[in-house]
Amino acid sequence: MGMSPIPFEVWVYAPSSSRQDEDGRTISMPDKCGFFYCRRGEAELLADGNPYTIRPGDMYIYVTSSLLRLRRRSDDLEGVAVEADIDYVLPIVDKVVSPENLMLLRQHPCVTLTEAQSAHLDLLLRDIENYTNAGAEGGGSLSLLRLRVELAKAMGQTLCYEVMHIYFTNRKPIETPLNRKDAVFQNFMLALFRHYRTERSVSFYARRQHLSLRYFSAIVKERTGFSALHWITNMVIADAKRLLENPELSTKEIAYTLNFPSPSCFARYFKLYAGVSPSRYRHNSR
Repeated sequence: MGMSPIPFEVWVYAPSSSRQDEDGRTISMPDKCGFFYCRRGEAELLADGNPYTIRPGDMYIYVTSSLLRLRRRSDDLEGVAVEADIDYVLPIVDKVVSPENLMLLRQHPCVTLTEAQSAHLDLLLRDIENYTNAGAEGGGSLSLLRLRVELAKAMGQTLCYEVMHIYFTNRKPIETPLNRKDAVFQNFMLALFRHYRTERSVSFYARRQHLSLRYFSAIVKERTGFSALHWITNMVIADAKRLLENPELSTKEIAYTLNFPSPSCFARYFKLYAGVSPSRYRHNSR
């Protein structure tokens, strides 16, 4: 029986790390979320077409269905990126963050930390870096390895709460109580992250919660300001763009990966919602 893997990854950016193929590359997955904390230097990010410049003490949080690209990094860049599975993060965030505040975070993903916040976050990150590096070396009994995994999960949960606390301390949250409609939206998001490659109809997600299409659509629109179809297509297109940026994948392979019946169906869908053909997007992203 295999062990459950640690549901997050940690990357350390340092001046000595390789620069090869980093500038211009996509650094996010549509079904994952995470953040980058800058310790030194400067990085230019592009998220869903919007540019952001990250400097020392800045933290950039990216959410699911966002396509995040590293446009440029300075030679002296130092920082830490943490990326987690949505199945791990959403139950944690759901306890403390309303859909309105998730929208706030999506629209304003960057925040500058105070010196005290930077010192606190840096300490947490260094502890996790050291722990995950030590765990990667392996060794010990199966019971010990299981304990390390559970400890890492707990450390990641603490880090998630701390990141949310820092963000909403610096950016005033929207005060609204969690209710049944919030639960509907959160369940929609979780189902979407799991099924967007195979299910693109709004009715599928409404049926999963035993709701009428009209009522379900109204709730999503009310809680987020966007239609359910917007969320679905945004997730699919973000994944499609990431796949198109891989020159080793053909359009046919991408179409079948995303469960389209044919490359031509995929091409029509992509052009309808992305505004350009897959071949044009691939050419422009080189």
